[in-house]
Amino acid sequence: MKFEKIKKGCGITLIVLIILIVGFFWMIKQAFGPSYKTVEIEKPLGKLICKEQYTADMADVFYDVDFKLVKKNFDSLNLGNGIYNEDNWSEKIELVKIQDWYGILTAYSSHAKIGLTNEKNKEHVNIVFNPLELKNDSVWKKTNKENPAWVYGGSSKIKSIEGNEIKVEYKYRLGLYEPFQFKKQDVEYYFDSNIGVLITKNVGQATDEK
Repeated sequence: MKFEKIKKGCGITLIVLIILIVGFFWMIKQAFGPSYKTVEIEKPLGKLICKEQYTADMADVFYDVDFKLVKKNFDSLNLGNGIYNEDNWSEKIELVKIQDWYGILTAYSSHAKIGLTNEKNKEHVNIVFNPLELKNDSVWKKTNKENPAWVYGGSSKIKSIEGNEIKVEYKYRLGLYEPFQFKKQDVEYYFDSNIGVLITKNVGQATDEK
């Protein structure tokens, strides 16, 4: 009788232990992922099908979202992806149309991004407005002698889109060592819809960020 009680007690302990282990790994998966879901968003230009992959580490969370637009005529266009660090990413989605191109304003972490797809030939281009890439812009280089510090990622945002013209605000740092200079600067682009290329049109003067 005593042996049976011990055996029964060990069985219960083992079951509890298994439940705790399974629960631990379930919580880890919930916290760090990966986990997946699909979000549908109705927009004037059509319905967005957004496939989200959630992951996390000890420092941050990441929402990697693929976007597909289903137009009113049921034609579908893949608009690329965006990477966000906030769970309310769906509130920041904006669709645009530039000539024959459908575009989605998204993000690549702290950098603005636009994905454009031609409705006729399905050609797709991704444009990330990264301040560290300004040094490769020959128009920008004409009026800016010092490149943004490569150790500081900076940020950007799309301020406006009017027709084929896109205005972007960049924020970046000058200097690898203190005292640092933090700058913000507007750059105006023209999207050539005939060849799917972004052209720098005008570079504003960099000012101190307050």
